[in-house]
Amino acid sequence: MDYNIPKTIPLGGQNIKVKIVRNIPKEGCTGLYRCYTNEIFVQTQVNGNDIAKEQVEQTFWHEYAHALLDHARQEELCDNEPFIDLLGELLYMSIGKKVRWR
Repeated sequence: MDYNIPKTIPLGGQNIKVKIVRNIPKEGCTGLYRCYTNEIFVQTQVNGNDIAKEQVEQTFWHEYAHALLDHARQEELCDNEPFIDLLGELLYMSIGKKVRWR
């Protein structure tokens, strides 16, 4: 499937690598941001079933929101999942739906 997700995205003078994978080893999550390796992982399947394209793209923006707040050293907000969900949704609607990455 063709996801509208960048392969890399800049953040504060660094490039965050984006990896689209079938499964993430961490149970219960479909996305993961690793600050020490500058990587975002986005999962495309759950129990062998494809995740909807829009949900995969939304997950990317959710993880990018974690990266933004981590970079800004806002640990309290970074751990606030309802806030991250909202910020990720706003990023997806304002940027992700308007820019063609691939």
